[in-house]
Amino acid sequence: QLALQGNKDGIWDWNIVTNELFLSERCHEMLGFGPGEGPASHDAIWDSVHREDLAALKQKMSDHLDGSAPYYEAEYRRRCKDGSFKWVHDRGKAMWNAEGTVVRMAGSLTDISERKQMEEKLVFLSMRDSLTGLYNRAYFEEELQRLSDGRYSPIAIIVCDVDGLKLYNDSFGHVLGDRLIQTAAEILSQTFRSGDVVARIGGDEFAILLPRVSRETVDNALERLRAAIA
Repeated sequence: QLALQGNKDGIWDWNIVTNELFLSERCHEMLGFGPGEGPASHDAIWDSVHREDLAALKQKMSDHLDGSAPYYEAEYRRRCKDGSFKWVHDRGKAMWNAEGTVVRMAGSLTDISERKQMEEKLVFLSMRDSLTGLYNRAYFEEELQRLSDGRYSPIAIIVCDVDGLKLYNDSFGHVLGDRLIQTAAEILSQTFRSGDVVARIGGDEFAILLPRVSRETVDNALERLRAAIA
């Protein structure tokens, strides 16, 4: 009991023969449940896992129970009492009886939501331009390479820049120059489809990748862009 109370992780113990599940108080707290309110069986755990994570989670569990993996370890989203989802790191180890039948499994649950949010933020920053929020040049070139295998043909590439940005910066200052760039980025974002790659590839240069597109669609997009600029 002292070990459970002093542990920031939640502890669980699953009786596989009866399908009964013990969850420590920390497990309940982590997911917003009061004592005795959380899932009472392992089947109820499956019901609380985000549907996008369920198949991979079951595979990891199966790999351990059939002896393919020495431990069970997974990261997935778990539903809280209020209906929201929280990222958790789940790990455990099973126990087999003399006949080789798995009878019990125990492990721990860690809240990793903060770490996942930081990872998502770092991924976002790695592929986004900090001033405009558009994709950056590195991501644009990566997507250009990825889309060049023929599966996304025909592809259109539109390149444009902001005329006279240096003069604008010299006349009105870089704060307003940045605002001009941001306004151009907003126009581009609102003009093209969600599946198009709109990127800032230089100081005043923008490029758009349009996969699986017809010439007519491109012409219509250009007309919308000219109208928005006007």
